[in-house]
Amino acid sequence: MLLEILVAMAVLAFGITSIFRILFGSMAALKHLENRFQAQLKIEEKIWDIKRTLKTKDISNEFLSNVVEGHNPEIDFKLRVKKIRDFPDLYSLDITASWNEERKEVSISKQLYIKRL
Repeated sequence: MLLEILVAMAVLAFGITSIFRILFGSMAALKHLENRFQAQLKIEEKIWDIKRTLKTKDISNEFLSNVVEGHNPEIDFKLRVKKIRDFPDLYSLDITASWNEERKEVSISKQLYIKRL
């Protein structure tokens, strides 16, 4: 009888441990998706800002040569805009968003070309 109780307790402990492991894994995955979604939204927002700026004026060489960095509480952004030399109204955009997750750095980036209208 005592052996049966010990086996039942071991099985119960293993089951509870497995459930908590799955729960914490799900929470980490949810946090990753939340950060990725926020980073993607911010990247799209920065693209639209550059497009709006290009509609009204040419971006100066001073702006083009600098790397613009933004900071969210958890996500760092880097944006580089370069004018394409052979095409006067074409710009290259490189945007990177990075953040730390569980002692490792995660990043997403987007590269695109924008034509000034």
